[in-house]
Amino acid sequence: MSTDKLTILRKNLRYLRKKHGYSQEFIADICGKKSYTTIQKWETSGAEPNVGTVMLLCNLYGIEINDMVYVDLEKAGR
Repeated sequence: MSTDKLTILRKNLRYLRKKHGYSQEFIADICGKKSYTTIQKWETSGAEPNVGTVMLLCNLYGIEINDMVYVDLEKAGR
């Protein structure tokens, strides 16, 4: 994934999680991860979720994958 798309994805993952009041532990559980540190890495740097996981999170938040990757949802007021 390009740097710009990855930056938007990271911002959106953090923004949506906080907007919905979910903890990193909760998202880790939903995604079948052992630790919240995986979610920390997705939101900051060092790792990125696979497409299946991004789709799972899109379903959880009720958004399209294109919006997750291409739109700064916080700036767009969504």
